[in-house]
Amino acid sequence: MLTNYFALSQMNRLNNMRIGKYFIECHGEHIIKLNRKAYLDACGDKRPSECVMIGDDIYLDITRARQEGLNTIFVNSKGLEVKPEIGIVVNSVEEISKDMISKLEEKDLER
Repeated sequence: MLTNYFALSQMNRLNNMRIGKYFIECHGEHIIKLNRKAYLDACGDKRPSECVMIGDDIYLDITRARQEGLNTIFVNSKGLEVKPEIGIVVNSVEEISKDMISKLEEKDLER
């Protein structure tokens, strides 16, 4: 997970949404988004193309992550009008499915 907030509070949010079990590490308290190193550090030993940034900020979470080669899922909880090339768009985190993640993995295998 990459966040510009405190790791503990973000993990609590994820646990409340019942998805915390899918996150092993938390990055960003010291090097925050916009900094290229923050996105790449969050990938750990994986290639950026093997990682998925899920977020609700079109620039910090989606545009910047895509610039660094990460796959993205935009949580459009505010109903913004977005262009198709933005990638996968959902209205809430709960809409994210294993099928969506599988499609991103298949795309990586095609590269």
